[in-house]
Amino acid sequence: GYANEGCIQNRFPELCRAIRRKIRQEKKARISAMQVALKNALNDDPPPSLDEVARRLGYASSGVLRTYFSTLCDKLLARRRRHRRLQLLELKKKLQATLLEWPVPCIASVCRRFNVQRGALQKMYPHEYAALRSRYLHTRRKIWERRQQQIREEVYQAVQKLNGEGKY
Repeated sequence: GYANEGCIQNRFPELCRAIRRKIRQEKKARISAMQVALKNALNDDPPPSLDEVARRLGYASSGVLRTYFSTLCDKLLARRRRHRRLQLLELKKKLQATLLEWPVPCIASVCRRFNVQRGALQKMYPHEYAALRSRYLHTRRKIWERRQQQIREEVYQAVQKLNGEGKY
C-alpha cells in the first residue's frame, strides 16, 4: 500500500541493503553462468546457436548474452560459420562421389542419405543437382533400353526354338 519505495527504505534500511546485496549476488551468478555457458559452447561440436545457449540458460533471446559478452558471442558465431562451411564442403564432396556410383541413385534417396531436403539441395548445389538428375535419367534410360533389348532377344530365341520344332 505504499506509493513508492522511499518510505520502505526509510523504515527498513538494513533490510533494503540486504535485498540489494542479494540481488547483486544473483546477478553476478547469472552473468558468471552466461560466461561459462558461452565458453563451453565454443567447445561444443557442432557449436550451438546463440539463441540455443540463451534458451539453455532460461532466456527468451540472445540479446542478454550479447549485452554482457559480445566478444564471446562473436567467436561462437564465427565458429558456427566455419563449421557450416566445412559441412557444406563435405556435402559437396559426398554429392560428387555419388555421381560416380553405378547405378546413380535417385535424388530422393540422395536427400534421405544426406538428410537434406530436395529444394535445399537444388538451391545450394545447382550444378551437382543438375548433374545428378541428368545422370540418373540417363542411367534409367540405358537400363530401360537394355531391358527392352533383352526382352526382344528372349522373344526371338523363343520364336526360333518354336520354329525349329516346327511350331508356328
